[in-house]
Amino acid sequence: MVRLALVGIGSWSTVIADGVHRSKKAKLVTCFTRTPEKRMAYSKKYGCDQEESYEAVLKRSDVDGVILTTPNLVHPEQAFLAAAHGKHIFVEKPLANTMADGRKMIDACKKAGVVLMVGHDIRRLKGFRKAKEIIDQGIIGKPTMVEANFSNNLGFRADSGQMAVVWR
Repeated sequence: MVRLALVGIGSWSTVIADGVHRSKKAKLVTCFTRTPEKRMAYSKKYGCDQEESYEAVLKRSDVDGVILTTPNLVHPEQAFLAAAHGKHIFVEKPLANTMADGRKMIDACKKAGVVLMVGHDIRRLKGFRKAKEIIDQGIIGKPTMVEANFSNNLGFRADSGQMAVVWR
């Protein structure tokens, strides 16, 4: 059983926590976000502890790894700290805002002997796999250009703190 802490409680974190909750190989032990009310509600919803700081998450001996669903800008700093504390890291894409920061994150994790994973879940969606199958089979010929739109309903949830806007 891999014991995890989820850091950054935005709309996508619920998708990840739901997946962890269904897993027989992982358990959500604790969570952290800066807003105490959000932290408390998340803790209650997922039956996990909550921490008042990222540092408190990293000090826990019952946390094997952290899931970072935080803004891209803070991924490097959070990864460096997690690696220094011997925690494995799953970070939502993108890994970092710059190639240099991404390379530093990889180096820090190699040096610390921890696993660094980057979330790229969309490539597993049925629609994308079907499109690849159709292209590979030559059913539509050889594509020269593709325009696509991928949407979800997370931005429309009243509790997400987000708003979906489409510009045309």
